[in-house]
Amino acid sequence: MSPAPQAAQWFVTKSDGQEAGPFSNQQMKTLVAQAKIGPSTLVRRGDTPKAIPAANVQGLLTAKSTVAVSRAAAPTPAPAKSSAAKSPPPVPPEVDGIDPEAYDDDNDGYDDDGDPEAAQRAPVGIRIVSALIDGVAYSLLVVIGIIIFMTVSFAPIVSEAGRIETRWQQEVDRMLASNNIEHHKRILGIERFPRPDESTDSIPDQIEAYKRMFASVDSEPDPGALRDLIVLEWRQRREGGGPDGPVTEEEREAVVNWSQYEEFETFVRRREISLRRELRGSVERLQSVAGIIRQDQEAAARSSGIRAVIFGVVLFPLLFFAMPLCERYLGATPGKLLMGYQVATMSNHRIGFFKALLRMVLRLIPFYFVTVFTASRQGLHDSLSGTQVLPKDMVSEAPRGRKARAARKGGGRRRRR
Repeated sequence: MSPAPQAAQWFVTKSDGQEAGPFSNQQMKTLVAQAKIGPSTLVRRGDTPKAIPAANVQGLLTAKSTVAVSRAAAPTPAPAKSSAAKSPPPVPPEVDGIDPEAYDDDNDGYDDDGDPEAAQRAPVGIRIVSALIDGVAYSLLVVIGIIIFMTVSFAPIVSEAGRIETRWQQEVDRMLASNNIEHHKRILGIERFPRPDESTDSIPDQIEAYKRMFASVDSEPDPGALRDLIVLEWRQRREGGGPDGPVTEEEREAVVNWSQYEEFETFVRRREISLRRELRGSVERLQSVAGIIRQDQEAAARSSGIRAVIFGVVLFPLLFFAMPLCERYLGATPGKLLMGYQVATMSNHRIGFFKALLRMVLRLIPFYFVTVFTASRQGLHDSLSGTQVLPKDMVSEAPRGRKARAARKGGGRRRRR
């Protein structure tokens, strides 16, 4: 007899009562496929002393053969004291002539727990390569999603910023082009007004700077400068002279003599008051425009936030459900599809969305890399979700409608029997 059998080694009882073996799990499957082991053939594992019919070994024969044997004769265990006296059940002659050496195969079809599907499942190397491909594909999907999210979310702010800059520049140019501002520049001796594009100050700071300039007219009025301005206006109106020539003393005296002194002083004061009011009105207009601009900025920020929330509610679930949707409707993730494998249930059917979602949840760190290298070629997310990774040609669609109901009813009748 051969050496003491190890786990997942089998012995077959021949017609003469002798045992042949040991056989590996894959060898046993080959013998069954060649019809050299029937439902009544006595077999035993190396770690069990008693042989039992092959029909009673779960997963060894096909489901059809097992059901037929169980319906034809459901054997009941005999009492221990009388089992030795009974002769073993008849063994079909096809068992004779079995040679273990003829079925020497290193590819064991069973794992240490006797799982017949382990050999067909995707090897660890395939799983690692497909996981790397999935990681690259998913990373690209996330990057594209983030770019779209940023573009859609911040588009109102970027658009409003350009519109605000244009509007502010137009308002400042309009104020600078007015005659009142030119008069004010003459009085204060300012050659040119500061522009927004020449300063890094914010809009409120520029408004305060304008206010300080205009306040100097109130604090330190210069009637002489204002009289010169009036002389220039008088010269242009009365004599047709240019306003840019120097004012002479004769012109000043002529202007004073042209009107009564009291009326002239009254005119100067009124002119000064009118000018100040107009200047302040220009500043207030700028300030109101700045307030409107600030409101537009806040509205753009609110719009951007609302867009970000809405788009995030739509985008991030899509990113999370991308892999489960691929496994549900395509049969596998992109990496597994490229390697020629699909995700299946333990009955070799396509998985549903719930199992695909459960696999996605269990794939999260640290579960993704745990127990991937087990003998059953299943990761933790495979075992807990009741799934496996098989070649495409081994996976079929799950029965639906009447077929599914008939299968469930048939299974129920067998259980009641």
